[in-house]
Amino acid sequence: MNKLVTIENAKSIEEFANMINDRVQSSNKSWYEIAELLSEARDIYGGESTQFQQLLTLTKFSKSTGHKLAAIASSGRLAKHKKDLMGVHSWSTLYTIHSLSDEIFEKLKIKFGFGKKQVQPAFITISDINKIKKENNENGDKVGYTTLATIKISNDVFKNHKMDINNLQQIIAQINSLASVFDELIIQQEKSAERYQSTWNKQFENELYKINKELVDSLVDGLCKRNQYKKKDKNFYSKTFGVRSKSELYEFAMGDMDGFIDGYGSYYDVHSVNDKAHNATMSYFEVRAQKSKTKTTKRSRTKRSNLVAFMK
Repeated sequence: MNKLVTIENAKSIEEFANMINDRVQSSNKSWYEIAELLSEARDIYGGESTQFQQLLTLTKFSKSTGHKLAAIASSGRLAKHKKDLMGVHSWSTLYTIHSLSDEIFEKLKIKFGFGKKQVQPAFITISDINKIKKENNENGDKVGYTTLATIKISNDVFKNHKMDINNLQQIIAQINSLASVFDELIIQQEKSAERYQSTWNKQFENELYKINKELVDSLVDGLCKRNQYKKKDKNFYSKTFGVRSKSELYEFAMGDMDGFIDGYGSYYDVHSVNDKAHNATMSYFEVRAQKSKTKTTKRSRTKRSNLVAFMK
């Protein structure tokens, strides 16, 4: 049963929510900071309090996720090896590392060179951890495995990109979260899913580039109109932007679209841009799927026609 807790001189739930949401919306999410805020709120108000539940609602975290994030902040293991884990940007991976047995964690430390000054912080994934678990079992007791469940998705979904990449990533994240239940659980992701994500991400980046390019062109046209600049002037780009050409301007702007657009008095709505790129990517694959379906239908009709002609 949730309890309402009254604490004097403490951050309010709204303050905690605003601080967490600011970090969630940041392009470089700091899961350690988010985890620490949730842990602090849990310590102050209690994990089963009405206020803590309100905080989870305001930040759109489930109860399970909220408590796992708080556990990350209070983990002695993660705190001790924080520098070695700075390359880990997924909270679910951090929680999995926190939950590992000492034996598996020692093998992880050796593999990624924890504590060695010359070694850069490693980018560790759930897949890396699963490989260590698998190798440990194979080289140890030669334990056999029993398949508990198999998740299958229609080949047509992958072939024609009918699934929103966000949905696929949510499915994979949920599956990977099972790995934190106990060390003996081995999860293997098929290469088809990896190819699907890679193809989607590549097209999304293409669409994002096109949208950003249009925004840069629009900004340039606006500056020319307001200040009567002439783009045909061979020194236009060096005088106006400090670059040698339009292509160099694109390269410069793409490195920090937010700062570039804002620097010239306009507003760069990153969420709107990403939504447009996402929708354009969906449309691209829908059109591609329709073309593929049309070609298949034409081939089927041709085969039937040839068969009829042969029978005559």
